[in-house]
Parts: sequence; structure tokens; C-alpha cells
Amino acid sequence: MCYTDPVRKHAHKTLRNMKIAAFICELNPLHEGHCHFISEARRKTGADYLIALMSGDFVQRGEPAVLPMHERAEKALHAGADLVLQLPDVYACASAQYFAEGGVRLLDSLNCVDALCFGAECADGELLLKTVDLLNSFHKDMQPLIRKHLTEGMTYASARSKALEDLLREHEPALADQVSDLMRAPNNQLALAYLQAMHSIHSSMTPCTVPRDPGFKSSSQIRRELFNDTSSASEDPYLIADDFSLLLKDRLLRSDADALSDYLDVTPDLAHRIKNKQNEFLSWSQFTDLLHTKEMTRARISRCLCHILLGIRKDDLSRDIRYLRILGFNRKAAPLLSYLKECSALPLITKQDADQRDDAADLYQSVLTDKYGIAFIESHEQPVQVI
Repeated sequence: MCYTDPVRKHAHKTLRNMKIAAFICELNPLHEGHCHFISEARRKTGADYLIALMSGDFVQRGEPAVLPMHERAEKALHAGADLVLQLPDVYACASAQYFAEGGVRLLDSLNCVDALCFGAECADGELLLKTVDLLNSFHKDMQPLIRKHLTEGMTYASARSKALEDLLREHEPALADQVSDLMRAPNNQLALAYLQAMHSIHSSMTPCTVPRDPGFKSSSQIRRELFNDTSSASEDPYLIADDFSLLLKDRLLRSDADALSDYLDVTPDLAHRIKNKQNEFLSWSQFTDLLHTKEMTRARISRCLCHILLGIRKDDLSRDIRYLRILGFNRKAAPLLSYLKECSALPLITKQDADQRDDAADLYQSVLTDKYGIAFIESHEQPVQVI
């Protein structure tokens, strides 16, 4: 599935002098490290406009976002983004590979993005590209080694890293330690997924690596501090996975093992374990821990549960995306919006019709309303954030 029209793209590139950069993000929540990244992305690319393709109300960890997407979009604009588009849930809640592939394809479909920016622990962009080449070159030989390491209890990411390390020790030993260390870092893994996705569709976007500054707190650290701060827990309008526990349990009780196996990432084995243990369900987080095995990480299990809750099925990944939704923009970016309407292969919408309503967003708003007494606003009535 490729949305890019090469002829149209070439024609429109001759009509403008502006430089456009983009990044894929969650901002869950936005913090100083993100602000640093946005500033560096604009500086390193010299971009006139910066587009953020941001997850909606559910994120790649397989959980609800801490804050609603429109609030996060507004914060992204104040931090320096010119336009915030929504990454559809089928990609936003998927594994790193599909998260990256979906985001890269959609940005490429805009037919005007010059640079894709992403953070990484590795500051050496050439080494990242070299690692992608190695992953592609050794892809077939890595598969039996990955399966072997998975049976030893490794996660998929660790098994893939170890498989490549095994092959490099045999064929290119000088690179083995360097590449192995690189692949252990989570942001590097996502950076590699972006680069592989760009390579697979022959994207004309130029990769731009922004080294991650370890001096800033991560989103994970900030979420842990927020959740552990009982003094403010009843005041701050944020959501956690356990706020959706009863809704998730209802979905599980209504589905047999065969039906559960249709959801994205859910294996038949996991589906049967869910049904066998469903009477022990107390909360989303407790059930995730209960289902955890050495072969399947908590993050993957939570992602599977999220897919079940949102009704995301395996064949949804192959469905065409019909439009991109604008969550917010800077008034100064009016020329960018006009240009995108001309060159994008997908229509950009600011207001959803009744048949375009976002069920996941309505679910999120319903729980937010119930927890904090906030007025419910249907997804197709949510206003675009403008600063």
C-alpha cells in the first residue's frame, strides 16, 4: 500500500522553495526533551515548516494516552510544531515495525516532506544506516536464529539483536559489539524501523537524526511520577489503562478464543490463555501481569488487549487510509495548509463527518467524562487547535 504519486510529487516540488520537515510522535506527555528535539529538528533541517504526525488517544505501548490528543496537539504547537496530524490508531497502537511503516507511508503521501526527523541514542547517522543495510543483507539468515533465541525466552527485539550479533561475529566481527550496543537502545530500534520503512518504499525524504539528550527525563519517568503522586491524582485530568478495565473485561467476556484470535497481534495461544484466565481478571494491569510469559512481554500483551478493546483486527493493517485528520495548526502555517491541499495524495480534513467518527476517541472521552465529570464531546465535534 503506497499513497505516493511520483509524477504529482515531482510536479509540485518545482512550484515551491519552502523546506518541510516532519516527525512521528506520541508526546505522552510532552516534556523538555521533546521541546529540545523539536528545536533541534528545525535547526538541523533548516525547515520553514515542521509537521508532527501524532498518535491519537491510544499509544504504541498498548495503553491510553495520559492526556487527550487535542490537548497534546495544542502543547505540540506551542512547542514549535506548525501542523499536527493524527496518526491513525491502527498504526499508533501497533508494534514498532508497523508504527514506523504506517507513519512513514503517510508522511510520504503528503508529497512535500523533505526530511523525516527522529530521535536516537546513537548520534552517528551513518552507523544507523549501516545497521539497516546489515539487517536487510542478513534478513534471511537471521530468521532461524531469531526463532532459536525466542525459544530461549528472549523478547523479539532482543532475539533480533542477538541474531544479527551472531552473524556479525562470523562475517564482520569488527562491527559486532558496536551494532549490538546500538540495537539495545529503544530509540535506536525505532530509528532503525523508520529507516527500514523509508528504504522499503524508496522514500525521497531525507532522514535526520537528533541525538537524545540523557539529561532530560523520559516520558516513562514523568508518567511514573505522575501516577505515584497521590496528592494530585484526584485533580489532574489524566487516564491510565486501569480506567478502562471494565470496558476491556466486557470485550473479553463477549468473545470466544476464535474471535479474539482475529485481533491484531493476538495469537491463538494467547487467545486461549485469555479465555482460561478471564475469571481471574481484576484490572487491565493485573491481567497483563497474569498473562505475561518469558516469550511474550508485558508491552506486547497490553498492546494485544488494546487491540481487542478498540476492535483493531489483523486485516485492518491492509486497509487503505482514506484521509488524514488535522488536530491543530499555527496560523502562520496557512501557506503550508494551502500547499498540502494541492499536493497530498490523501485529503486532509479538519472536521469529521458522521461516517468518519473516531470510535476510539469517543471511548476515551467517555471514560474521561466518567472519571472527572468533564463534558463529553463527540470526536466529530472536537475543535481543531489553532494558535
